[in-house]
Parts: sequence; structure tokens; C-alpha cells
Amino acid sequence: MDNEELLVPGFWRNRHPQINNQFHGQGPRGPLHRRGRNMSQGPREPIQGRGRNTSQGPREPTRGRGRNLSQGPREPANGRGRYIDNHLSHHQRGKTGKREQRPRHVGFLYLEKLAESADTDIIQNVNKQYDALLDLLTSPIDRPDIYFLVLKVAQKVVGCSFDRLKIKFLLDLCNSQFIIYLRTYLMDLPYASDEDRRANKMYWQNPDEFWGNLVAFCECMMTTAPSVAKSKCRSLVEDTSKLCLEKLSENHSYMLPDELSSKLNDLRDAMKIVEEKLANTKKTVVVDQGDPPDDFRELSVLPTREDLLVNKPFIRPNIIDGAYRDVDHYLDVQFRLLREDCFGPLRDGLYQYIKDPSKRRYDNIRIYQDVRFLRPYVSNYKIGTVIQVDKGTTKRFKNVNWSHSQRLKFGTLLLLTKDNCKSFMTVTVMDRDKWYLENGQIPVELLDLNVGDEIYDGESYTMIESEVYFEPYQHVLRALQDSQFPNQLAMKKYIVDVDVQPSRPKYLKHIEEYTYKTENALEDDMTFQPNNDAWPSSDDLGLDESQFEAYKVALTHEFAVIQGPPGTGKTHIGVEIAKTLLWNASNIRVKKRYHCILLLVCYTNHALDQFLEALLPYTDSIARIGGQSRSEELEKYNLSALKAKHRSYTFNDLRNTVNATMSRLMSVQNLMSNAHSGVLRLQLLENDPLPDASINFDEIRNLHDTIYRKAGHRTHPDPMGLWLFEDMKVDYDEIIDETVIVGEVQEYVAVSNSKDDDRQNPFAFSLPEACNEILKMITAYEKEVELAKKVKLQRYIAFLRGQIRLFTRMRELYYHHHDVQSGHARNLNIPDYVYFRWMTYFRWVDHFNEIKNQEMIKIKKEAAQLLKDYEEAKLVIDCEVLREVDVIGMTTTGAARLRKMIQDIGPPIVIVEEAAEVLEQHIITSLTKDCQHLILIGDHKQLRPSAAHMRLARQYNIEVSLFERMILNSVHSRRLRVQHRMRPPFARLLAPHIYPDLLNHPSVEHFPDVRGVTANLFFYTHEHQELAEADSASKSNPKEADMVLLLANYLMQQGYDAKDVTILAAYSGQMFYMKNERKGYTHLDQVKITLVDNYQGEESKIILLSLVRNNHNDSIGFLGTENRICVALSRAREGFYIFGNMNLLKKNSTLWSTIDNILSEDGLVGSTLMLRCENHRENTTEISSAEDFVKVPEGGCLLQCEFRLQCGHQCPLLCHNYGRDHAEIKCDKQCDRQCENEHPCRLKCREPCICRVRMTKKFPCGHENEVPCYVDPERGRCHTELEVTLPLCGHQAKKECWVDIKSVRCAVPCDHRMDPCGHTCTFKCHVNHDPHHEKYKCPKPCARKNNGCSNEEEDTPDEHMCKKLCHEKCDDCNVQVKKRRSTCTHKEEVPCSKDIDKERCMKKCTRKLPCDHFCKKKCWEPCGDCDQMVNKVVAECQHSVRIKCKSEATRAQCLSRCGRALSCGHACERACKEPCDADACAAPAARAIPAACGHDVTPPCAVARKIAGTEVDSDSLLQYCTAPCGAALQCGHTCAGDCGRCLQGRLHVPCAHPCGRDNFCGHTCPEPCSKVCPPCRRQCDVRCMHSKCTQICGAPCASCKEKCGRACVHGQCTRRCGQACTRAPCTERCAKPLACGHACRGFCGEPCPSVCKICKPDDFPRDFLGDEFDDDAIFVLIEDCGHVLHSEDMENLMNGDQETIGVRKCPFCRRAIINTQRYKNTISEMFKKNINPVKRKIYGNFEKIIQTRNELLKDLLDSSKEISSSPLALLKDLVSKPCLRLTLAVKHNKKCDNLQLQMYRTSLNAIKVLADYCRDYQENAAKTMTVRTQFDAAMKTQVEMLSRYLFQNVDKLSVQQQQDYNNELKRINTMINLSRAFDDPTFMSVRTDPTVAAAEREAKLRVLGRTVFDPESADRALKALGEATKTSFNPVKEREMIVRAIGLGPGHWYKCPNGHFYCIGECGGAMQVGTCPECKEKIGGRSHALLPTNRHAGEMDGSPFAAYSEQANNMANFDLNFID
Repeated sequence: MDNEELLVPGFWRNRHPQINNQFHGQGPRGPLHRRGRNMSQGPREPIQGRGRNTSQGPREPTRGRGRNLSQGPREPANGRGRYIDNHLSHHQRGKTGKREQRPRHVGFLYLEKLAESADTDIIQNVNKQYDALLDLLTSPIDRPDIYFLVLKVAQKVVGCSFDRLKIKFLLDLCNSQFIIYLRTYLMDLPYASDEDRRANKMYWQNPDEFWGNLVAFCECMMTTAPSVAKSKCRSLVEDTSKLCLEKLSENHSYMLPDELSSKLNDLRDAMKIVEEKLANTKKTVVVDQGDPPDDFRELSVLPTREDLLVNKPFIRPNIIDGAYRDVDHYLDVQFRLLREDCFGPLRDGLYQYIKDPSKRRYDNIRIYQDVRFLRPYVSNYKIGTVIQVDKGTTKRFKNVNWSHSQRLKFGTLLLLTKDNCKSFMTVTVMDRDKWYLENGQIPVELLDLNVGDEIYDGESYTMIESEVYFEPYQHVLRALQDSQFPNQLAMKKYIVDVDVQPSRPKYLKHIEEYTYKTENALEDDMTFQPNNDAWPSSDDLGLDESQFEAYKVALTHEFAVIQGPPGTGKTHIGVEIAKTLLWNASNIRVKKRYHCILLLVCYTNHALDQFLEALLPYTDSIARIGGQSRSEELEKYNLSALKAKHRSYTFNDLRNTVNATMSRLMSVQNLMSNAHSGVLRLQLLENDPLPDASINFDEIRNLHDTIYRKAGHRTHPDPMGLWLFEDMKVDYDEIIDETVIVGEVQEYVAVSNSKDDDRQNPFAFSLPEACNEILKMITAYEKEVELAKKVKLQRYIAFLRGQIRLFTRMRELYYHHHDVQSGHARNLNIPDYVYFRWMTYFRWVDHFNEIKNQEMIKIKKEAAQLLKDYEEAKLVIDCEVLREVDVIGMTTTGAARLRKMIQDIGPPIVIVEEAAEVLEQHIITSLTKDCQHLILIGDHKQLRPSAAHMRLARQYNIEVSLFERMILNSVHSRRLRVQHRMRPPFARLLAPHIYPDLLNHPSVEHFPDVRGVTANLFFYTHEHQELAEADSASKSNPKEADMVLLLANYLMQQGYDAKDVTILAAYSGQMFYMKNERKGYTHLDQVKITLVDNYQGEESKIILLSLVRNNHNDSIGFLGTENRICVALSRAREGFYIFGNMNLLKKNSTLWSTIDNILSEDGLVGSTLMLRCENHRENTTEISSAEDFVKVPEGGCLLQCEFRLQCGHQCPLLCHNYGRDHAEIKCDKQCDRQCENEHPCRLKCREPCICRVRMTKKFPCGHENEVPCYVDPERGRCHTELEVTLPLCGHQAKKECWVDIKSVRCAVPCDHRMDPCGHTCTFKCHVNHDPHHEKYKCPKPCARKNNGCSNEEEDTPDEHMCKKLCHEKCDDCNVQVKKRRSTCTHKEEVPCSKDIDKERCMKKCTRKLPCDHFCKKKCWEPCGDCDQMVNKVVAECQHSVRIKCKSEATRAQCLSRCGRALSCGHACERACKEPCDADACAAPAARAIPAACGHDVTPPCAVARKIAGTEVDSDSLLQYCTAPCGAALQCGHTCAGDCGRCLQGRLHVPCAHPCGRDNFCGHTCPEPCSKVCPPCRRQCDVRCMHSKCTQICGAPCASCKEKCGRACVHGQCTRRCGQACTRAPCTERCAKPLACGHACRGFCGEPCPSVCKICKPDDFPRDFLGDEFDDDAIFVLIEDCGHVLHSEDMENLMNGDQETIGVRKCPFCRRAIINTQRYKNTISEMFKKNINPVKRKIYGNFEKIIQTRNELLKDLLDSSKEISSSPLALLKDLVSKPCLRLTLAVKHNKKCDNLQLQMYRTSLNAIKVLADYCRDYQENAAKTMTVRTQFDAAMKTQVEMLSRYLFQNVDKLSVQQQQDYNNELKRINTMINLSRAFDDPTFMSVRTDPTVAAAEREAKLRVLGRTVFDPESADRALKALGEATKTSFNPVKEREMIVRAIGLGPGHWYKCPNGHFYCIGECGGAMQVGTCPECKEKIGGRSHALLPTNRHAGEMDGSPFAAYSEQANNMANFDLNFID
């Protein structure tokens, strides 16, 4: 054995069995995961017992680790092979042979010491702590320096010579969570703050060492285990480290040393090589070519769990070479491929999620946790629901640019699961409103038809969003599944059979010639015969030869394929074909059925618009279907516009009805969704009945009226708001802190929907509105400077805050703490009446919502049917409109969605543009049986169909379109060969390597050069790195984008129009970046920026192409695809500029390498772009970076522009190439012109000259004025001031000379006194305007009193004075004053202006009536009609009645006992007002009558008289039997019922005695025997020297954590009080003296017993026989009760065997012994193992109780619904009653425990079994069609009796009652068997036989009798009947029914000594002794211990153990349905 083998410890061999086996010669085995856990499962939960604070006491040992050897041999750890101890070598055990103890965890200091170990010792030191070290690697790391130390250890292990040990350590390290944590550490490293750097000082002190250790570790892994390195370390090496180093360089200027950088790059290259090798070694994919396992038409279009996670999809490849077998084969392949293309990516993403749910991103899906269904959703003829995401996601949603994002588009598929993907709910996004998304709400359509309103129960779901856009898939898949589709599929000859022989269109047979209209009006139209060669020439048609050939093929072949390379005129030739067909439509339209002849289908909306616009000059009979058109020209041709002109009153009426219904639905929805966000108006709540009649709405209104009148200003106009907020406390002095207030209200503002229609506000108070208002008021408060207004705003804000706080607090109390009582409300400083009002209000709201919900359900049903009718009517209208047009245009998705409409219209010709880009499944769904002519136009060399599932593209040919498949199979096609678009150098990039025979049209040879650039074509190559987009898989390259935008801006400066320049981006991330950035550029606002894929079919003069890709992975993505390269390189006409990394491209693509060679030949590739100044062509500028564009600021050069403007000055701009005519250039130089007076111009040259030099000029009036030079005195104004006399008033005034004196206004004040106000006029002299003041309105304050003021004081108070202006009408005086009416003495506070005599006095009348009672009417009402209640004597009967004073006493009102003698002689017991009836006399009869029970019965008199003189029906008298029952019940008590109530012993009444049983806790149960024994509610008696238990006795006790107090001179316990003591109780005698001075007779350390044989000989204990104890006897004080017991007796009592489970009790007083500290260990063990488990079982777990109660309630509701809706009368009329009663009991009893729930379950099972018997009886009767009058009546009586019994005892069925009920069920079972016997034909034939008749009578007597049912005698009677009739029948099995009826869990059934079965309820443990009802033997037991003569009856329910047994309490039998 070599040295390496000697160093392998047993520890290693145990952890790695393969090493162990190699040393034992067993050879290697497969590797085992550490602890049996796959590390790919993510971080595991910490192992129990690890990391426990030592202060918490001794921890449980971890499984298989760290076990104390004193605990005995341990089990081997999972997956670890042999015992560790057996493999320890002698050296490891040491001299003693004992195993060395190892520390359980590794600390930081140990790890630091380990990292400093010598290289030669590192492995040995690692082995010593290997377990703990690996625990560290799998646990979260909270100290950053640990990463440095671990990598340092790993680097040293790499250099170790022990290869096996080294590899094992490195593999464990690589497979641990440490690698994941390390990646996170590296991503955070560049953003470290100073504090972070201090915490991570080891790295920052020596970063080179850290990176060197990391590289060494990864290199070693690549060398030894490349596959593991690739899977575990690839992300670390390729992505994480790269990003980390880049950011470290930017943020901290750290550069990796060149040596390490080189090694890191080599590592990345090596990983790529490994990846390629692994890819090449993959097995060849086996494509399933067998027959399909099922019919594809039966597959679900919606994904199911089986599709995604269970079944392997059956798919076959698209056949691209040859034909399909038949249509079904073809459709099956196409359907399954398309379905898998939709489901496959979703499946891959789900597998990733299930494997590791903790990842942040997954392929093809997005995960949203904790989403909930919020409320129903109604919008735009759609009904759905709203999903609410969690708060974190809502916050992120606010930052998403939804206009650009591809997430959650309309039609997106969402899966919701609440059980970890075991089941799914499928929905699709139905609305993408930005408001909803920013608030975290997603309107969706439920696709699962079985989902109801239960989704709104608040359950949390995980939502999975599929990134594959589901909307187009579902329409195509449903179309393919149509059973009629094979009959509708046109062109089967070519599509399925691949027949290459062409045929002519069928309609062509009827056409002799075609007409071709020339565009020149001077030329005649051409005609030609399509069926021969008499065609016009290509020149006549303006086509080249290849276009002409395609044109002929398209018109003469029913299936034509035209391939058009870029620029060859595909759309042009398509338009030529289409317009030719339209010109000849009358000849083609042979059927005359419909007008439409042409269906145009395009892949994109843009291509469809372009094609239709080209047809507009030739026809206006066009219909464009779809709402995504951006063409203004086509707006009037859209289907919606055409329908607007089409009148259909029926459709309009239906639409109006739908709109009205949807409006109602939305109104109810909004009201329900917002009902809890405010206080509803009283009017709304009044419309529906109230659930609580204790509050009258009139009271609320009266309160409102009183306070509202008293307030006199606006408070709460709605009574409900005033009622709730009446005594609201408001702190008006509270400081306004904007931050605090905004924090309080922000969440409520966020949930308010601004879209809601608030025209009819339903709220008296709205929380969102109040929050919005308070935010507005805060803003106003901050801006306000006036103190008074600021105080007013502060008070208003405080008022709003008070409302918001009170409302939210009350709402929280009701909906989250509805068990809060009013007393608790007082603790919250809420008055009881306020609490009561709010709780009542919210109950009203709940009731209101329930009513509205029912209303909504009704409206939804109505709306659903209306929407169906509307869609059908809409389809009819659409078809009517479309039949009248020649051309219909739609996209492929629209064609699949509207397939039925296309079938109805049936256009004979279909043209598919962009056919090579469309999946084959999409094209065939647009074809119908009416299609006679199909023309496919496209180019498969450009864009191909895009598959979502790349596996299908690579292996199943799904991306091969129908267009390409036809070409591959040599179906007749034509290719256009002459391109008319691009310069020849551009075409060289495509031909011949993509298009071998592409030719250039002469017109492209003479395009002008691009202005401002030296080359028309250039590839700018660079090294700028790309970035990954955060929200998608797209990429961006900002630096490249900046270069593109700068060049585009420069080109626009050359004078190009915006339409001449287009920017194309290869990735959407780049496109969005450039669109966002272009606002910073002057000339780019109109320049088009789009994706390459979206620009297919378009062209531009100049194209700037951004390729984006540049990364360290050398990945170019789809840039390596030939089709996309072709599209990208073929869009430009005159100028083409490409930006990218050519080295990267040509490295990954041979095509790019070829392109590079072509460009390099002409020097058109480089990192420097040469610009040329168009004005100074000798000046060129090199552009190598974005900063270089500053050299060409205006698009020219840095020279001054030399152009001379019209003014003669030189252009002020730098050299520019835009605006070359300088018409818009303005000169900024000083003007050098002079005016006519030779004043120089002082303005800028660009401004018109106006001389403003002031000079004196003489005006025509003779005055001289100083005016500006430009003023002409002849036309100017003289401003000389003159004094004049005004002609009208004669006052003096001043005016300027030029002013007309008539227009001068007098400035003298008017002195007129106004009449009647007496104020002076405020105007100036106005004799020329209203001189008599007829229109004058006095603006001064009014001096009058308010209108109607009654105040007569001379100094009228200000409040009575008018506050308006003098000319305004005075308001009524509303000052509140007290006035007295002239008609009464009452005073009332009313407005001053009010005449109180005109108002009725509403106070109580104070006058006395003639009856001497006070009048109780209102004061204004006439007195009389006294309503005082008084006693009056009825004259007829002399009884006294209490009636109103105003009423007359009559016998009809008398409620006294009648008392008159009846005809039978008894006194009438009815009310006096009722008529006497002797037939209803209930008095006991005069004589007793013998009944069937054997007792003499005294029936009521009426009954006795009815049967008098006839044979007594003794059975009818049984109910009146009052003889005491006296039966001994199972509980041991005597039955307190009587013979009648106990039904002659068949069903005993509940026992009325107290229970009296001892609970296991030692207390006696105080409940009645008929009730379920609840958990003991008394205060727990458990206490210690430190504290006492505060729980109720029935709840488990918490153990004391204080230090144990057991101590004496002989020792002390070191543990906690609640743990087992470390030392036994002291056995030495106590050395302390008693108080009397004599020696103590107790133990040391225990309380001294107060017994002294000397002092108190009479009280000294004696043994149980009365003998004295020895002198050395030691006694123990029972601390619980104070009694003293001999130590030996005490030991036997406490530690002796005990048959029952329960606490030990004092033999003298029966007090439970639980606090005697000497036996603390014994008591603690008893509580731990026996008492507390029983408490937990009985008391239960709150969450489990709630769950069990909800399950029971659901089962009850289902059963109740099933029984109530049953057509069987027995069920519907009888059994439904106890079921309903039980449902109400469970609903109302919200605080029940496990035992009560179990008893409810028992009652439910009893109901179910009874219902099953009823069904069995009725079904058997239906089969035999026999009339069973006797049996039907007996069965009804029996079922009615049992239903009533269950109805009366739903809370508990005692053991006695269960046995009685069980016995009666046996009777029903036997009745059914007997009825079956009577139905037997043999019995019917021999029924008259005397023997049979006797047997029949005996059977009826035993079965239908009224005595206690005896099953044995009944069975004998049935057997005798069978023998007499010589027939046999199969009885119904009883045991299963009985067990189910009782409903107890497993282990509750027992049998007596004679084998009779009985059951024990509750916990299953026997608590009392009873007697067997069959044999009277003792059954049961006491204190959970069964009598030894009784046995567990497992055969009844299949249980292995009794429910309460040693095995069960050891958790072996806990399969009970009520156990937590």
C-alpha cells in the first residue's frame, strides 16, 4: 500500500464509497451525492441542530453526524455506505481506540489558519474538518473575506500531489453552492463602498492573488473534469468574471495583470472547444415516423399539464422532398408541428423552473409569484377577470416602457398554478391598457370553462408567461382541427400530392380573351387570349423578360410560384397580375354568387397596406380587414368604415342592447370593486333589504337633519357619511409633515382608477378621492403665504387625515380582526357606539356586495348570450359588406381567425404576398374549396418563417415554407432575375454567392454619389461591446448606435429629405435605444428607425445598418443566417453604410468572409470613415469615433462659408451643405445702409431698416415735435398738449393736439347722490353716458340689514347686516335666533328671516287630553286619539286586555285563557279570542289505554274520543307514553327520557347528567354528558420555583428556560428548569431541624415535611394499614396539596406502572401531583411523552382547524346542494333538513376544536349514509316498478324519524345515540332487503301459501315493528321467508355504511369480550366504563386505558392500531383526519 493510500481516512471512505471500494478491491462504483441531495436543486435548508446558540441548551444531534458515543451505535447516514466508526484506523483512534472528536463547524479563524497551511500539509488539514468545511461551502456566506480564504485553500489543494483526494475536494467545491455565491460576490464587487472594502479587506489588499487563485482553480477543473467545468464554471469564467473586471476597471481603475488576463482568455477558448466536442458527440436525433397515437383533432389547443410535463410529444417532420400519404397525414403533421412550436419552448422553460424555482430568469417564460385574482373585468364586448401581481412586481411594472415591451401583449398565454405545477389554469391577456399594467393589474380572459367565482377567494398563484405569442397559434390550430377542413382544402394536388404537372384555373375555360388597359389615354386597350400564345410583348407591358414570364405563368397556372430576389419587383409584378385579373373580373365571376373575386393575404400589415395602395388607382372596390393599418389612404376602405355605411336596424338594435348590458355590467363591477374604498351613500344601501333590522334608516336621516340644520354649512350632505363621521376626533394642531402624509396616503392613491366614470358618484366619502385631495391641499399649503388661508388649509388637511385614519382603521378592524369585541375597541380609544356603527355599516356593505354579485352573475349570463348573438350578427353583416367588393385584403393571422367568413364568401383567386415568410399552416388556413387560383409571391432566400422552437427548425423542417417546399419539389415557378434597386457594388454583396444569376438593370448604373462621403458603400468595423437588455433576450450596442446616429445626422445636413435616409437595426434593443436618443439630434426627428426584419420589401436611398453584435463569446446570433444577411444587404439604393465587427462576423460565417473579401478589394472595410466637404471637395475628414464628428459641425468642414448673401455680406455659418440657396440664412452683421437724412442704420442686416434717430419736425397744425426720423409729419400725430373746454359739460380738460375733442373724457368726479342707497356716484363726469344714472350699479358695500331680518335693535349686530355690494340683492337673514310661535309656547331656533308661524311646531304636545293623559302627538297636530296603553275589561268575558286608550275593548283582542267548558267537559285552553273546539282538546283523557309498548297511555282527550268505540291503534299511542325510560346508557347514567320521547328505547334522548369524567390533566369535565368534552378550560396548575404556566389547562405547556433550582450540599443541576435534571434527587436525609427543633424527616434539598413524631404524635403519618413507620422512615411533602407520604410509597406512586394515561394523584385528596419538584424529571417526562401529545391532539392547531372546518363546510355545502336538488322526495323533503341545520351549526361555530369538528363530520357521515339508503330504496323501487304502499309509508316514517333525530343532535351523537342510530340504520337496511324479497316474482306467486303468509307476517313484525330492532331475529325471519318461498336475495353490506355513518377516524372501533363492535369518539381513548348493548359485558375503560377484556377492532376500518395507544402516540398510527 503506497503513502497515498495510508492517508485515506475512514472519513473519506465513508463519504466517497467509490474510494473505499477501490481500497477493498471492489472496483469503482457510481458517485453518490452528498447527503443524497443533488446540488442542482439549489440551496438546501439548514440541517436541524446546526448553528444553534449554546445558550439554547443541548441541541439535537444532526442525522448521522456528531452523535455522542454514549448514545449507542448510530445508523449509517443516507447514501454513505458503512458505519464510519468501523473504518477508523488505529492511528485515528489513538491509543485508547476511541474515535477522535472533531469540531462541528468551521470558524473564520480556523479557515484563516487553514489557508496559511503549508502546501504539503493542506490535504491532511482539510481532512480533519472536511465535514464542517463542506457545510460552510453549502451555507450562505455572510463574511466576504471567506471567498478569498476558500480560493486560497483551493489553490493550495490544486498543487497537492494526492490526486484522488485533490479531485474529490475540487469536485465537491465545484458542485457546492459556493460557486453560485461566488458569482453573486463577483457581481457586487465593483460597486463596493468604503465600508464594504473595509469588510472585504483581504481582497482589496491583494486582488492579484485572489484572481490568480480563481484562475488556478478553474484551470485545474478544465484539465481534470472538463464536462463538470463547463456546466458549473462556464458562467463564472465567461460572463461573471468578464463583467466584474470591466466594472472594476471603470469604478476602481483595477487592471488584471497580463499573465492572468491571458490565462483567463485561454480558459474561455478551452471551454468553447469542450462545448463543441460535447455537441459533436451527441446522439443523432431519432425522428418519430410511426403512426400517431391519437387523433390530432382530439388534442387540446390549450396546453395541459400532460402536454407540458407528462407526455412526450409525438411529432413528425415536415416532408420537404416528395408527397404526403393523404390529407389526414398532411394535416396531422402540420398540426402537431405547429402545436409543438407553441408548447415546446414553454415546456423547456417549465422544466427549468421546476428544477430550480429560485432562479431569476428562465428560457422562454417569465415567472410571477404571489399573483391573485382581483375582480371581474368588463370592457369592449369582452368579459374576463383582473389579475393582481405582488407589490414588488407592481413597482417594477411602473418602470417598464410598455409601448416598446413585448411582455403581456394582447393574446399572450398565461398559466396559473397554486400547487407547484400539478395543475394549471389557462388564461390569455385580453387588454393591454397602460394604466392597469402600471398598477400591477392584468385583464385576462379565462379559457377554462369550469372556473367560477371561487377564484376570488384570495388564494395565491404562481403565474407563468409564455414568451411564444399564442394569439396566432390558437386560430390556426382551431382551423386545422375543423372536421370539415379536409373538404375545404384547395390545391391538394400540389400541396399534398406534390404533382408538378400544371393545370389552368377552372374559370379560364370560360374566358376567350383578357383585356389589358393602358395608362396612356391616347392608346387603345390591349386584348390577348390567355389560352394560346397570342400575348403582348414584354415591352408592351413595361416588363423585363423574367417579369413577363412570371406574369404569364401566374395568369395561366392554377398554382403559381414567383420568386423575386431583392429589387426585382415582386410587389410590382403582383400588382400587374392583380389589376389584370380585376380588369377582367366580369369574365372570371362565373358563379355570379358573390361579387368578390380576389383575396389578398400578406404576412405583415405593412406589406398588405403597400399592395392595396398600389391597387387603388385601378379599383376602389376594396375592403381592408384588420385594425393595424397605418395607411391614411386605406382608412375609408377598412371594413369598419364600410360597415358604417351599411344600415341594419336589427344589428344596430342588438348592438345597442349589448352596449347597454355591458354598461350595466361595468357599472356593477366598478361599484363592487370600489365598495370597500369609501362610504356608500345611504340611498344605495336603502335599495336592498338590510340583514340587521336593529338599525332604522330613519334614525340616520333624523340625525342628519338635526345636525345639518344646526351646522348651517356644508359638512356631510349624505346622511350615511354624517352618521359614521359624527364624532370623529380631529387633531387640528397636528404638524403638517409632507413626507409623513404622503407615506400615509400613497398606497390608496395608487389603487384609484382614473378611468372610472364618476358622473354619478356613489360615495359619501371616497378614500382615493380624499387622498388625492389631501395631496393637492399640501401643495397649496406649501405655496400659500397668507397666514389666515394657511391656517384654513391646515384645518382642512387635518380634517381629511381624520377621515382617512378613521375609515382605514375601521376597515382594518372589520376585515382583518373581525373577532375584535367592543371592549377591545375601547382599548383602541374607539367609543363603543362608533365601533358599532362602523361594524354595522361594513356588514351592510358585505350584504350589498352579495346582492350586487348575484345581480352581476345574472347580467353576465345575459351578456354572454348577447355577445354570442352579437358576434354571429356581426359576421353576417361583415359577409354582406364583403360580398359587394372585388378585393379583400387581410393578414395570415386574420385569415385563420376569420376562416368561416372566407368560406362563406369563397373568393376564387388568392394571392399570397411574402409567402416565403409564412409558416405553411398559416397559408393553408386561408384557402377554401372555392379557391381556383393560388399565386404565391416571395423569396425564400430572404426571410424565412420564424419558428419559436429551434429544435423543430433544425430537425423537423418547420421553417420550410409552402413556397420553399414547392420550389424544392420542382413545382412550376419563375424567378425574377433583373434588379432595379441598388447600385451594382451593392448587388455584388448578394451575387453570385446568394443569387447566381442576378442581373442589374441599366437604370442602377447611374445613381448619383452620396453627398458628403467619399464612398457610397462602407463597412465601419469596431470593437465596441454589446449589452444585454434587462427585460428581453435582445441586445444593444450604445457606442455603435451613437456612431450611426451621428452619421445619419451628418447625411441629413447634406440636404437629404428624411424619407431618403433609413436606419436599420438587427436587434430591437438597439432600435429602441436609437429611437430614445434621436431627440438629441437636430435633423433626425423624421428619419425612420426600424428593425431589419420589419423592413422586408422596402427600400431607401441611403441605409445605415447597425449589426450590434460584439462580445467575448464570439457569438453573432442570427447574423450568421443567410436569409437575414440577404435582407439586411439589399435595402439600399444609392448609399449603404454598415456598422459592426467584421472580424467577429467572418470568424463565424463563411458568407460574411466572402463579403469581407469583396469589400476589402475596394478598400470599403475599415475603422475610419472618410467624409468629404461638398463645398471644399479637397477637404476630407477622418471619422474613427463619435468624438470626430465635432470636426463637421454643420455637415461640411471647419472653413467659413464663402457664399455672399443678397445683402452682400458673407454667410455667417461654418461650411454647410444644407440650404445651399441660402434663402433661409439670416445675416447677423451690422447694417451699413443710411436713411435719406444720412443717418447710419443701427439694426442687424437681416432686419428691415427703420431710422429711429430723433429730430424736430413741423406738423401741418403748426406745432413742432421731436419724433423719430422715419415719422412723416403729414401722416404722423402731433403730441403737443392743449387745454380745452369740453362742449357737453363745460369742464376744463387737457388733450394732445391730434386727439378729437369729442373723444376726450372728462376727469372731474361725478357728485350725484344715488337714490335710494344714498351713496355718491363713483364715476367721473359722464354726461355723454347714462347721465341720469339709470344703468348705474352702486359698487359700495351694502348698508342695509339682510332681507327679512326681524332684529329691531337700533344698533343692529354685524351678523344681521348684508355682506354684499350695494347694487346686489340682499340675502335672507340666516342668523339663528330663538322665536316663539303665536299658537304655542314652544321656542325654536330658526333663521332670523323666517316666519316661525308658517312652520309647523315639531315638538311634543304638552296639553292634556280629556282622558287625563298627556297628548303624545306633535304640537302642530290636532289633539286626540290617545295612544297611551291602558288596561280595559272586556264586557263579554270580563278579562282585562292592554290596549290603546282610544280603542274599545273587544273579545277579538283578548289573549287570556278561555276557560269555558267544552262539550267533553274540560275547560278550553285556547285564547279567549279564538273559537272553542272540542276536537282540539289536549287535556288528558279520563282513562288510560294500553299501548304497544306495554304501558298504559293517557292520550289527549281529542285523541281518546276519536278512537272511542273502535279498535285501539296502539301504535298511534306510543308517542304519548310518559313512562320513564330508565335505561342504562353507555355513559353509565340512567336515561332521563320517557318511553314516548325515547321512541320505546329505539332512539334515546341525549343524556342530561353532568359528564363528571376525569380528564387526563386531572380536572373533572364540567360539561353536560350530551356535549363534546372540550379541552379543559381551567387555569393550568403547572408551576415551578420561577414561574407558572399561563395557558389554559387544555393547551400544551411551555417549558421553563430558567436555570434549574435543584441543588443541595451534595450536588447541583446544571441544566434549565424545563429540561431533565443532570443529577437525580438527593437520597440523603435532610440535616435541617424543624421549627420545633427536632430533626427533619425529609430528604436533603426538598421541602421539609411538617411532621414530628415527638411534638405531634397524633398527626404523625401511618401506613395504609394504620401501623406506625420506623423511626428512620423518610417522608416526602406533596407540594401540590400539602399531604405527606412515605418515601417508598411516594416512589411507588410516582414511578410505578400505571395502566391509564394521566397525571398521578394524591391518594388522600386526589389532587394532581405536577408541582412536586423531587419528581420533576418523572413529571416532565410524563408531560412530554403522554400529556402534551394528547393536548396537541385534542386542542389542535389553529391553521389545521381552519383548514378542516373549511373542508367540512365545503363538503356540507356540496352535500346540501345535492340532497336539496334531488328529485327523490325522501331526500329533498326530509334528509335535507338536518343537512341544512348542520351547515348552519358549522358556519356559526367559529371557535370549535378538533373534537367538535370530528363530531360534526360524524353527523355529516350519518346524513350521507341515510341519504344513500334512501337512494338505494328509491332506485330499487324504480327498477321493479312495484307499488309498495306499506313499505313506502314505513320507509318515510323511518327516514323522517332519523332525520328529526339528527336535526335535534347535530352537535354531538353520543356513543349511546350512535349505537341507537346504527341500529335503526340496520332496520332500514333490513327493510330494503325485505322489500326486495317481496318484489321477487317467486314470492308473488306463492304469497297466498299459509307458510309463506306466516313467514311474511313474522318478517314484517320483526322489521317494521315499533320495538328496539333486533338484527339477529330479523335476519332469522328473512331467512325463514326465503326458505318458505325457496328464494334467496343479496343483502346490502352494512359494515361499510356503519363506519361511514359514524365518521370516526381509524382506530376508534373496539369489540367487547363477546366480539360485539362499539366505537369511542373524541381522541379514541377510553374515559369511562359502560355496558355492551348486546351482551351487557363491560366495555370502554378509564383515563385513556382500555379494559383488558376489550380489544381494538381493526377489521372494521382497516386501522393497524387503536387511535389512542402506545403505538399511536409514537406517531405510528397518526393517519387521523383531524390530527395536525
